[in-house]
Amino acid sequence: DRDVTGVQTCALPISAGIGTAGIGTAGIDTVEVGAGFWCVQRCYSRSLPLAAMYRVTRAEMRRAERLGFDTVWVGEHHFSYDGYLPSPISGLAFGAAELTSARPAAGVLVLPLHRPGRIAAGVSALRGLGCPAPRLAFGLGYRDDELLSIGIDPKDRLRTYVRHLDELLGGEYDEQLGDTQLWLGGSADNMVARAARRGLPILVPGNNGARGLARAASVYADHLEPRAGVRPQIGVVKEVWIEDDPRRLDEARERLKSMWRHYSTYWIDGEQDRDERREQVVAGIAGKALMGSVEQ
Repeated sequence: DRDVTGVQTCALPISAGIGTAGIGTAGIDTVEVGAGFWCVQRCYSRSLPLAAMYRVTRAEMRRAERLGFDTVWVGEHHFSYDGYLPSPISGLAFGAAELTSARPAAGVLVLPLHRPGRIAAGVSALRGLGCPAPRLAFGLGYRDDELLSIGIDPKDRLRTYVRHLDELLGGEYDEQLGDTQLWLGGSADNMVARAARRGLPILVPGNNGARGLARAASVYADHLEPRAGVRPQIGVVKEVWIEDDPRRLDEARERLKSMWRHYSTYWIDGEQDRDERREQVVAGIAGKALMGSVEQ
């Protein structure tokens, strides 16, 4: 946990959300770097009381701001053994209430699980705290049990997502949302095109390398219909771990792989060659992480 002079990062396992503005013939005119994702996970290796975990999160967000990060991000899941943050807007209201320059951001907020009125009311309360305007990156979600718990058939996931999104963009909630930034998360061509047609920025997952990001940028540019007051932006999630000790770096790589083995279980369908296919996914994602010394 050391401060790194001259480098916009810190010695913590972080993902950097890099937003670029000015996509198109003018090129890139600004770059921002964010830190995240804080998910208030209370696992066996960090068995603090839940209230203490939230206080730690707030302190770490303030530290990220002091180090110069532009945004601080939280995630969302439900029914996790470790208490994974289930209400990102409420979590941001506590964690980011004292921020003055870093933008509070949720990525991704599982949009099918949240009614537009609830999102707008939460954002209105968050804006009232005086912190910078929030950013919400919406996602489809991929855990069927989360949807089933509130009566949504997983087959209706996309339909619900689009309905909630278009309600939020329809004007009814403009006053409550104010200058909140709405983004869409994902990299599939149809998702990128959906965001571009609505003039919304996109957040591309970290399992995309340079080619995947370039493809997303191309699809985005082909379908972009500018939205008044919204800059076209593309963000990418990158996992970063700074470590000089080769042994500890190997341990960090194994921790990262273990995490993705857990999460990729929800994506790998069928039984045939499932373990082999999962290891291929894990290796691909972990191989795109930025891990090494400050100099590297």
